[in-house]
Amino acid sequence: MYRKRLRQNFGLPEEPCGDCCVHFFCEPCALCQEHAELKSRGFDPSKGWIGAPTAAPQVPSSMIK
Repeated sequence: MYRKRLRQNFGLPEEPCGDCCVHFFCEPCALCQEHAELKSRGFDPSKGWIGAPTAAPQVPSSMIK
């Protein structure tokens, strides 16, 4: 589920086999790949999906006219 979400968000190909096959036959490898992909894009994987930016940053009220 998360591997598919990663691929969709970042436009990654589903190669050399499907996401389910990758996790079924070599889950540690799949998790390492996902962790490395997130780190290379500036995310902190230790926070999980909670740490992913999901909305625009808030503008401080002192900056609003």
